[in-house]
Amino acid sequence: MATQDKTAAEMRLQAGIDAYNDGNLEAAADAFVEAEKLFQQMGDLKRAGDSRSMLADVQRENNLVEQAITSYQRAMRLYREAHRPLNEAYTFLAIGHLERQQAHLDRAQEAYQNAQQLYAAQDNAQGLGNVALALGHIELQRGNTARATAYYQQAVTYFDKAHDTINEADARRGLADMQRLARQFDEAAANYQRALEVYQANRDLFGIVDTLLGLGRVYLDQRRLDESTNMFSEAVKEALALEYDLGEADANLGLSEVALLRGRVDQALTSAQMALQTYTDQHNALGTANANRLLGEINMRRGQLSYASSTMERALRTYKSIAYRIGQAETTFGLGEIQRRRGLLSTAIATYNEARTLANKLQNDSWVKLRGWQRQRYAWPAWPSLPDA
Repeated sequence: MATQDKTAAEMRLQAGIDAYNDGNLEAAADAFVEAEKLFQQMGDLKRAGDSRSMLADVQRENNLVEQAITSYQRAMRLYREAHRPLNEAYTFLAIGHLERQQAHLDRAQEAYQNAQQLYAAQDNAQGLGNVALALGHIELQRGNTARATAYYQQAVTYFDKAHDTINEADARRGLADMQRLARQFDEAAANYQRALEVYQANRDLFGIVDTLLGLGRVYLDQRRLDESTNMFSEAVKEALALEYDLGEADANLGLSEVALLRGRVDQALTSAQMALQTYTDQHNALGTANANRLLGEINMRRGQLSYASSTMERALRTYKSIAYRIGQAETTFGLGEIQRRRGLLSTAIATYNEARTLANKLQNDSWVKLRGWQRQRYAWPAWPSLPDA
């Protein structure tokens, strides 16, 4: 009887996996629920936890975030009773990802740190690398770039110890992003290049696209516009072949920025609108905010200040909703520039002061950096009313 029960449970679990792989999420969910019940009746708490964890994966794909968190929590308890610390750590990591998706950064950090403790107790370098990478993403979202850099460096070290070249490349790409923000362009380019070589060697085509985008932004920030255009154009080509819509949108946004810097405003507008449409279709909040912010800058250049203001405000609301503080500071500064151009000087000064406050929460020298970045971006004349740090 026990053998029959085990066979029935394993069949339901496999049926769930097959349905999941076929994209039949409803059938997969039903099978995982049945499998969990059967494994639990047998006393196989580890396999019951596996079934509940897979159900959480289905719920996550269906965007049932709270249900998925509840299922991961149930799986976590089953793994704990089964004395499976690495599986328990995985569920903490998954919960952290979902909390971060909802911009619940403190809850996400707590989940990641719980996973970190379990991985550390098992001396699991792979798991510790995953946690460090996730914590780096959180600190970037908060605008704590120095902390993000430290976590990405830790992730590189852990993945190297685990001989996980792909995840090490992902961590190097995160580190390169931070170095680019710090204007350490040579270091950033070197890390992007190392990541690109790994992705190419392993035929990780999505990684290749993401790294081309990073290199394009390094060249963009250095005003090496021909090289930047080449990187973004290559990223578009590779993304189209992969049907990687978000990668294509990111590349189009980069090409829009290049066109704006070259004074090709209509071309910039077209590329930014294409990117915005994709981000909207894909429900990608950060991309949508980035595209709206750039459209605000483009329409400011076109002299359409009311429209520029409304798109900037839309971007700012989205950045706030996802707790992306770097975007909040940059967009608030952009709104101040629009107000200045509309002759609303007292309002503009108040907005610049708000941007300064936001920037100073990121790093001690953020206001100085932001002023320099925005002056270069908007080609300002000297303006004595601009508040100093």
